[in-house]
Amino acid sequence: MRNKIKLPNPILVGCITLLLIGLPGVLSRVANGQPPTPQAIPWGLWICAYTFFSGISAGSFAVAALAYVFDYRRFRPLVPFALLVSLVALITAVVFVLADLGHPERAFHIALRPNQRSVMAWVIGLYNVFGIAVVSMLVMVLRPQWAKRADETGNRLYRLLALGYRGVPGQELGDSVVLKLIGILGLTSALGLGGGVGALFSALGSRALWHSGLFPVTFIISAMLSGLSAVLAGASLTGNGGHAFKGTLLILGRLIGYLLAIEMVIMPAEGLIVASGAIPSHLTVLKAIAAGPYPWVFWGVQIGLGTVAAMLLLFLPKRATLAATSVAALLVLAGVFAFRLNFVIPQLAMGDFAMSDGLAFYVPDVEEWQLVVFGCGFAGLLVLVGRYVLPVFSTSAPLDFELAARGDTRRWAGLLQHQEQWR
Repeated sequence: MRNKIKLPNPILVGCITLLLIGLPGVLSRVANGQPPTPQAIPWGLWICAYTFFSGISAGSFAVAALAYVFDYRRFRPLVPFALLVSLVALITAVVFVLADLGHPERAFHIALRPNQRSVMAWVIGLYNVFGIAVVSMLVMVLRPQWAKRADETGNRLYRLLALGYRGVPGQELGDSVVLKLIGILGLTSALGLGGGVGALFSALGSRALWHSGLFPVTFIISAMLSGLSAVLAGASLTGNGGHAFKGTLLILGRLIGYLLAIEMVIMPAEGLIVASGAIPSHLTVLKAIAAGPYPWVFWGVQIGLGTVAAMLLLFLPKRATLAATSVAALLVLAGVFAFRLNFVIPQLAMGDFAMSDGLAFYVPDVEEWQLVVFGCGFAGLLVLVGRYVLPVFSTSAPLDFELAARGDTRRWAGLLQHQEQWR
């Protein structure tokens, strides 16, 4: 039995449209190789997209960590979908890195001859550990659903995918212990990945905006924001209905609001650290962000929409609604992407390297934007395919969310009698 997806046509059409819009840029990249623009700006739009999707991947895993490491059982029915989002975002991030490399076929050399003193080598190692943790945990949490499908259909493939799961009490306890251990490994690597990417930038002492002790912390907060927002928005669009399901997503929205409040404290502190030195070249970077050629990216998208408007939607209404919370999550995603643009592009465009080539300010070309649009469509399509093929939301998902909300993993007889009304 295939999963039923809520509103599949508009979402699917939107993803395919993004793919078609971005396809010319992908074909040009394959045919012509590395475009000339990144030679003047070593890290441009594609690196912004890479950090954005890597943050989503690390932040999405937080749902699984909350459910199994910190034993917040209400999030457990949401874990398979969160892991799917995390895996897709990780794949998309790697695609952007490969696109940015002049010779992506040589990427394996860092695994064969790693430099132990290189932050990049450590980050790549964390990627491997994190990817293994995500896939392993996704396989483990899907075992009960594959076993259920095998019992319903008698399909041997489903029984094979269940990996011997029978649902007996001792086996469930053992799986819970394994999931907790994998969750700890994944959470540790996710935090290391979020902070490690920030450390990769902050290790460059010649870049004022990046060379700050708070920069890795900022990365972790923004990764949590983008990951939780992606899970919330994706689940609200493709998940099953039900009062408890909506209540779980509203709790996730409130958590996003708290993270936004923390970000509102950290971001000014980071700017003050850079500004306190009163070094002209350092102040030039801050001015480029706040009052440069594109101040609306910072004030309009990052602050106005991604922070202030999102917080108003999350905290202002007396009664929270899933529609407003989902819109806030989408605004947060836009704000985090604007943040990625603001910390990468102005720093490089206003730096000595760019100025030596006579470039006043870097502007991504059409092909770069097309590849980013293609990547977004690619990620959305992968989530839809995974949502359709994998039982990330079971046919009894509304009942599962209701049981999790009540803090009981057993199938209460009274609720089983009313299972149909939750569908």
